[in-house]
Amino acid sequence: MNKILSAAAIVACIVINLQAGVVISKFKDPSIVCDYLIVGYADFTGAATTLAQHRNSFAFDDVQNAKFVSMEVILAEFPGTDNNHRNVALWKALKWAREHWQSPFKYLVLVGTDWFTINPADSLVYSSGWMPTWSTPAKADDPLNPRPYNPITDDYYTWLSDSVPPVVGSISGGNSGIAIGRIPAVNEAMCSVYVEKVKQFDLAGPRGPWRNNVLALADDVMQGNMLDQLGTQHMESADLIADSFMKDRLVSKRYNISYPVDEFLEKPLAKAAIIKTINSGVMWAFFFGHGNNQVLTDERVLVTDDYDKFTNDSTPFVFTAFTGRNGAFFGGTFDASQSMCMRYLFKDRGGAIAYFGCATESYANDNEKLAGNIYEYLRSNPGDNIGSIFANAKTACRDGNSLSYFLLGDPALRVSPGNTPVTVKQFPDSAPTMLKISVPTGLSAMHYSVSFTYRDTVSYPAPGSINGSFGFSFDSVLTTNSGVFQQTVDVPIPGSAAPQQKAIVYVWNDSADGRTQISFTAGVPNAVLSSHQNKAIAQTSLSMRQGNLVISNVKFNAGQVRIFDILGRVVYAGDFQPRSGIVSINLNGKNISPGRYLMQMRSGANEITMPFMHMSR
Repeated sequence: MNKILSAAAIVACIVINLQAGVVISKFKDPSIVCDYLIVGYADFTGAATTLAQHRNSFAFDDVQNAKFVSMEVILAEFPGTDNNHRNVALWKALKWAREHWQSPFKYLVLVGTDWFTINPADSLVYSSGWMPTWSTPAKADDPLNPRPYNPITDDYYTWLSDSVPPVVGSISGGNSGIAIGRIPAVNEAMCSVYVEKVKQFDLAGPRGPWRNNVLALADDVMQGNMLDQLGTQHMESADLIADSFMKDRLVSKRYNISYPVDEFLEKPLAKAAIIKTINSGVMWAFFFGHGNNQVLTDERVLVTDDYDKFTNDSTPFVFTAFTGRNGAFFGGTFDASQSMCMRYLFKDRGGAIAYFGCATESYANDNEKLAGNIYEYLRSNPGDNIGSIFANAKTACRDGNSLSYFLLGDPALRVSPGNTPVTVKQFPDSAPTMLKISVPTGLSAMHYSVSFTYRDTVSYPAPGSINGSFGFSFDSVLTTNSGVFQQTVDVPIPGSAAPQQKAIVYVWNDSADGRTQISFTAGVPNAVLSSHQNKAIAQTSLSMRQGNLVISNVKFNAGQVRIFDILGRVVYAGDFQPRSGIVSINLNGKNISPGRYLMQMRSGANEITMPFMHMSR
């Protein structure tokens, strides 16, 4: 018995020691260094400290000092508010920390859901859940399920520049540069499920072009058997995002209007298509239309219980629902854990890795503006954390509509590593040309591939496929490597290459988010001409149809296409402009013999190269 007790004591000491470095026991301590602050009641300590330890050890975020503080500590050190005004006490604590800690935190993670009760003293509805939201105290519109009036927000916790707490409803303040997210767990077990999913996503999430896949959802023109007064606005909003801000990614449009309605005024074929697309792997999914906390669209194309149909165990997605109340994670007598955002977020494997939704009513025009800000920021900053993406988009809106949108999930998540920061230099006086590829410290877990070609010729051996036929992997692969390395590779310059021929080296990491393209002049040491990033477009495909080369899923608006034979000679060159994502090139009568060819499509800085077989004249 004594041995058993001793072992248990040792385990307890280990747990205490692990928590000691990340748990704040005294908040008013100016020596605290913390850039990622987790706040929740002591009941969530185990899951919260596990998240903090993961953030401190994970190499590919920008968190160095994650810590957890309990609400009990906050309320003890910042007294003077009753249970109905805990949000003010927390705001005062956060403001004090930003002004007095040795380093200001840039991430804020709130742990716990919220719910609302009626205060008998004044008959008003107040927050009384695990983690208070900001809302306007008001008379209950439903005594059995009390809820406050608009807005309901967490944003005010980041408005720390003013001398006094924000007045609910104000839109005149602004974020203090803090990326905020909430893990709206009902209990610690639920929180632990999400924390483990975050760890799996960071540490073992599969690389590959699925991270460039986007699912676009839009409501139709009907509400039941009545015409929707908004007409086609939801589809127009979805088209704007897909075609303007997501055009360098592969977007699958699953709009309601494309599917038939059954005798129950539902669209089961739409539901099946949506779930199939999610399970095949998408990184981003967005929806415009009507909805509530358990249903999207009157035709019920997605509902809470659909979470059990998701088999995207290793490819959880970021979902942005631009509709009313779909982000409502709280309740009175309503079981908040039954809401769509909660079920999708806390599915133990798969489902959503983050959920961005509105907790109250929302408005179509404002939703389109918010979505545009989100995806414009994402396009310009693909490697940024999701907390900053959503925070910057909301700040740009400065309206009451965006206040009630919540990021449910870890704000430090990065769905893309962004650009591949490598350098390629030519060795002086080398024959054949030799290149030195350098990968900086901090990206050691990535796996890199290097390929080489010429602008107007084809580099052989014959093109091959790496890791599932990425759109840019059809160049000759010179080497692959991982970790921090400097490697010299021989560049096979064909004898037919002209002196001073411009050459291209491609370097990409195993996320397949993009590749760095570096142009230089062969034979001129260290003569780097240009360097830029290309997106991976994995599903572009080629086929021959009655002498026509048909290129499908083309994401470029316009550009030039060239076809090379196996000797690297250009046998066809022309401009293209896709129609519905398809380019068709008539090779009949072009004196092109049957055989193996290489198609190169270029639009501005973007380029894709793919092989094909031409079987007939």
